[in-house]
Parts: sequence; structure tokens; C-alpha cells
Amino acid sequence: MLLPVSEYAPGATLPAHLSPFVDNRAEGYTPARAQALMEMQQAAAPEVVSGEAHTASTEEQPSDDEGSEQGEDSVSAEENTVAGSGTLTAEQRKRAQMVMSKKQKRLYEKMQHGIKAKQTAIRKLETRRAAHESKGKGARSVKA
Repeated sequence: MLLPVSEYAPGATLPAHLSPFVDNRAEGYTPARAQALMEMQQAAAPEVVSGEAHTASTEEQPSDDEGSEQGEDSVSAEENTVAGSGTLTAEQRKRAQMVMSKKQKRLYEKMQHGIKAKQTAIRKLETRRAAHESKGKGARSVKA
């Protein structure tokens, strides 16, 4: 995929730099430029891969006799594990913390602190993006 050249013309404002060392999904925040690039890649990719994906999906389908029994068992087991682990109430969390040793409690608190710090950083980046976009839109309308 080739990037549009018009963004790099003399006198044009250059697009934001994206670090190749950051995993946006793991960080929880995807910059606007990265989202635009992903959309361009998705728009270009189906043209090439669409024929290959269709043939691969038809070949991998199991027969009705074998696949239906195994599929039902695996789905029900996955639903039980996911539903059981993600539905802790505040009271249940407090009880679980009471049972923890002091060392485990401190580790849990550090983990929660890290999660909250990451969430505040994401909110901060989102507010900066919103402020920049609103400022940029107003400035562009004046130039035009």
C-alpha cells in the first residue's frame, strides 16, 4: 500500500508521526492517523484477499456429523469460563481481598493503580485530540 503523496507536498502540514514500537491495541488508545492508515489498508486489502479468503473458508468447514457435537461442547465450556470470571461485584471483590495475604493485596493495589493510570493517560490523550481537532477545524475554515 502506498501512502498519499499530497500530504507530503511542500508547504503542507505533515501528518503525525506514528511510533512503530507501540502496540495501540494493548495501550488502549489509537491515534487518528493510525486509524486512518488502518482504514486505507482495509480498503486496499479486500481486493487482493477476497478470493483467497472465500476458498479457505469453504475448505475448512467440518462435516455436519463431526463438527456439530464438538462445536457445541467447546462453545458451552468457553461461555462458562468467560461468564464466571467477569461477573464479580464490588462485595465479592472486597471479600476476595480480605482473603488475600498482605503481599497479594499490595500487588493487586499496584495493578489497579497501573490500570487507572493508563486510563487517565488515555483520557488525557483523547481530550488533547478533541481540543486539537476543534482548534484545527476553526483555523481551516478561516483560511478557506
